[in-house]
Amino acid sequence: MLNKTDLSKPIVENYSFIHNNAVEKIGDKMYFSPMVFYADTKNIFTQEKRDYPIDFIFPHQDKYNVSFTIPEGYTVETSPQSKSVAMVDDIGSFKYLISNNGNQFQIVYTLDVNQAIVGSEYYDVLKNFFKEIVDRHSEKIVLKKL
Repeated sequence: MLNKTDLSKPIVENYSFIHNNAVEKIGDKMYFSPMVFYADTKNIFTQEKRDYPIDFIFPHQDKYNVSFTIPEGYTVETSPQSKSVAMVDDIGSFKYLISNNGNQFQIVYTLDVNQAIVGSEYYDVLKNFFKEIVDRHSEKIVLKKL
């Protein structure tokens, strides 16, 4: 872990892993979720209506840089598209940037929450925003055997 004692810099963690159930093989194709451990799979805003403000405690940024090496003998058949979404009144935004260079695949995902307290009048905006994040995180990369 880098910068864990220097509060003026972001904390950086790097690690490699092997996951035995991260890929679904069907025929000559492999399907996997590129966000692996970081995927938001459920919208945290599920109520129809909200009467009280939403408290994010403090403004913050979450940034993930996920890299994959495409296995030898495979090529990317389909992948999610890059996307950026910003909420009104600078409440927050997310960027989901994807690049594929040879056998290297990279995703840079950034979520910015710019306000600690968001009024209940923005509940539908937040609900739709987080639905967009869940939708983006649920998309899969499809690798096809050459």
